[in-house]
Amino acid sequence: MLKNLPTHHKPLTIIADDDQSTIQFIHFHLYNFFGPEKTYSVHSDCSYIPLLPNISSSRLRLFGGENTDILEQFLELSQNHHTLSIHRRLGTDERTGYENKLGRIQNLALVSFRIDTELLLPSFQGSKLYVETSSLHEPSAVDLLRTWKSGDRYQQLESVQIFNRYFQWRPLVVDPIRLLEQVDLKRFDNSKESPKFHYWKIHYSTTSCHHWWKSDQFSSEFYMVRDTDGVVASISVTPYSFNFGVWKMTETELFDRMSNGTLEVQPPKKWSSIYKPL
Repeated sequence: MLKNLPTHHKPLTIIADDDQSTIQFIHFHLYNFFGPEKTYSVHSDCSYIPLLPNISSSRLRLFGGENTDILEQFLELSQNHHTLSIHRRLGTDERTGYENKLGRIQNLALVSFRIDTELLLPSFQGSKLYVETSSLHEPSAVDLLRTWKSGDRYQQLESVQIFNRYFQWRPLVVDPIRLLEQVDLKRFDNSKESPKFHYWKIHYSTTSCHHWWKSDQFSSEFYMVRDTDGVVASISVTPYSFNFGVWKMTETELFDRMSNGTLEVQPPKKWSSIYKPL
């Protein structure tokens, strides 16, 4: 069923329930008609993954581990995702076997009880990573920070957010101070307010299946300077959060903009249109 025609601000929307053949048929003809220059997106809040090629952004909400094989097939069919968010309501994600496929996605958001960050962090090659889970593999987090600082990898990395929001009986990070002590950090001047780094997060309804993107922020007295080009990144670690944000400017540029009040540029409050790039 065709829900609405595309406009300048809204995409073409098709509702196909769980009929793979129907939605594949419609997508095939739309792709042949409009061509590859258009953005093709999947938005599923009902644990249904349509197996479609040439999809560049997806927002999926799953209800258990039974979709793992289908999700892997979907990622294989659409290998050029620039944005993917997956909210798995039930079940656990351990070593799925497709971490490398997820790691290629530029803007990736994962929400699940257990995500294997030991494999996810080293394999991530994108720019924005947002994760809600129950534990963080701390050696992998330390390695990410050290490797970014050296300039050996993660040149495209802009932000990493990892949270334990709903599993308060166990900390995400056992000892935040010990983790930070393993990295070469600097401190902002305590007499001045630390800069606020804005990032995109997943927000989801507790009364329905819907989830969407919205902006959030963090601030920290700690920052790092990349050895190769002097670019600065803020870093904050608490028992329930790991925040890393790259400012895309040098230490001198950052301090100048903090002094003259031109640093803070906040993104829109809410963004539910997954078909647009972040």
